[in-house]
Amino acid sequence: QDKMRSVLYAMNEDGTDLERVQELQSDMNGWNPMMRIHRGYVYTAVIKKEVIDGQESSRVIVQQEILGQESGETVVVYEEALVQSDYGIDFYIQAQGNTLYLLINQQNVDTDTGTILTIYAYDTRTRTMDTVAEGTYPNVFVTDFMIQEDTAYITLNGNHQQNYLLSCDLQNKMIGSLQEISMDGGSYTPALQRDVIVGYRGTSDPAYFIGDLEGNLIRQGNLPQAEGQEETIAVLMGRLDDGILFTLSSSFGEQNKETLLLVPLDPTQEVETLWEEEVVPSAQ
Repeated sequence: QDKMRSVLYAMNEDGTDLERVQELQSDMNGWNPMMRIHRGYVYTAVIKKEVIDGQESSRVIVQQEILGQESGETVVVYEEALVQSDYGIDFYIQAQGNTLYLLINQQNVDTDTGTILTIYAYDTRTRTMDTVAEGTYPNVFVTDFMIQEDTAYITLNGNHQQNYLLSCDLQNKMIGSLQEISMDGGSYTPALQRDVIVGYRGTSDPAYFIGDLEGNLIRQGNLPQAEGQEETIAVLMGRLDDGILFTLSSSFGEQNKETLLLVPLDPTQEVETLWEEEVVPSAQ
């Protein structure tokens, strides 16, 4: 039986002129499927849960295909399988210039060894892979990965609500040590946007933290809850030039509001609601 394939579509920014671009040849059936488009190529990545010789395995596969060429060649950029391992495996990918960077994350916070991080650089012109750096860090797990200029940044959570930043000099292939980020002792999910670290949380006490890439505080505060909401889902949507975007929604309730917020980087400016709409869940 043929596996389901993903189809790539394109449209204008206002949602008009939707058109089919191509059916992707990469098999994206699996866990945490991801796609990136960069300089005329489509990159896909996925984790496949498989059984090999009677043993459970987790396989990461990253592939490259030409944008707009449905029958073009599919190139396997990276592939690794962990068979009957104590570790879980995950990945992050980001393209910059003629390089696709991969963070392969083998983690088990319950072992003395801890989390094994490896950064790879794939040259899209020569189709060669280089190992940039590798490090092992106990009692942490990765929450985000970002390439900015000649540095890779990684944010991590600790077992006891600590938040960490890790940086790697891509030119000199030097990975540093964990730098703890003080977020006022709160339970935040740390993430990365251009020039900043963003911590955020939802539930009954939604809040945010914004700091620079040295871990210095820019601003922090509470995210507003809509009237009647007891549990809030907070999602980091991205960054504009002047601030950070979040969406807030209820996890339960017959009727709730979804809200798009802008938190300005300037701490003297108020949090702004850009959009708000009531959402009525569909009948089951």
